[in-house]
Amino acid sequence: MGEMFRPGDRCQGSSASPKTVAEHNEDVRANWLCGGGGPERQWWWHVTELTLDHFRPSPKWKQENEELQLVKDCEAMIERGLEDLAQCRRMKEEKMRMLREVVELFKRDWATRACGEAS
Repeated sequence: MGEMFRPGDRCQGSSASPKTVAEHNEDVRANWLCGGGGPERQWWWHVTELTLDHFRPSPKWKQENEELQLVKDCEAMIERGLEDLAQCRRMKEEKMRMLREVVELFKRDWATRACGEAS
């Protein structure tokens, strides 16, 4: 394999000529393909420098994240609304249960009074 190149070597007066770089890349390509690498991904090593622009979110990515956050907020609001409805339903059911108990107590009380007065 040819000489390994570090980012910026050529700018610092290195002996790395474009021909040497091309030979190195061809060696890497041959090793990649001989080692079982897929031809559809054979150009991955040509990235020579990473800048902050590679890590900045694109406008499309920002828009997708904003939409995702909006969806999450909507889901949270829906969940809170459903929980509020369920709590309201539980309170109504509890109120009805208590009213039924009171009705049963009154029925028993009236029944005992009616039986006591009849005797």
